[in-house]
Amino acid sequence: MIESREKTDMHLNYLTSNAVAELKTTVRSDLARYSSTKPFFEQFFKGSKNYMVESRLEIKALPDLKGGDDYDEDNAIKLHKALRGLTPSQAADERLWVWLCHGPYWDYMRKRWPTDEWKAKKLTADESRSGARFVVEHYFATDARALVRNGIARLFWFGAATYDPKDRDPYRRTKLMLRTADSRQSIMERQYWRNPAVLAPLLDRVEYWESRNFSFYQPRERFRLLCKQINAWGGTMLLDALPPKEIASLVDSVAKEEIASSAST
Repeated sequence: MIESREKTDMHLNYLTSNAVAELKTTVRSDLARYSSTKPFFEQFFKGSKNYMVESRLEIKALPDLKGGDDYDEDNAIKLHKALRGLTPSQAADERLWVWLCHGPYWDYMRKRWPTDEWKAKKLTADESRSGARFVVEHYFATDARALVRNGIARLFWFGAATYDPKDRDPYRRTKLMLRTADSRQSIMERQYWRNPAVLAPLLDRVEYWESRNFSFYQPRERFRLLCKQINAWGGTMLLDALPPKEIASLVDSVAKEEIASSAST
């Protein structure tokens, strides 16, 4: 059995495409499996010799992760440090994340994305559909947009999108993005959530305004407003092509409008 404890000098594995497809097609018919206290996928593929492949990527260890959304920042930093050698294509590969969700990080997934409500009971059709959607959303990653919902991939990409090796604290922006549930969610909902060219100047300017005693984190609606406004500008201009100063200027305009609005009330 693959344990969730740290290992040393290990190769990352990934499931084959056929194995992922087989798991996915049986989610709805047996949701109770996802309430098991132990990983079930090795038993599920018992007798099959070709369901898992060892990759060439060797890492020192898989870190232990703590359950609960309060630990997203700490988990994201630890996981990205461990998997920093992934190429963008490897980090977008569903087969890797499905293996990690169903194997090494089964305990974490059970705590962070619990499925006990579907255990050992007869489900209605609506409950079955709802449960299947939940499992597919968090235990699989059917496309690039789904990476933000996969229970493990999202943590890696939080780090990958904000990591800066030239910074005194390479994960400074990771901490800014994940400071609150609202800041995390507001960014995750936008198309630019994996784009450092947009996130870096955006988060740097959020930090700048913090130093000026204006917070985008409180009240919590402000961060949502900021990300929504940046997204709206993205509909009229190519955000990727804007220099950092222009992104900063967009953030400044939102801050100044909020300050003026607060002063008038």
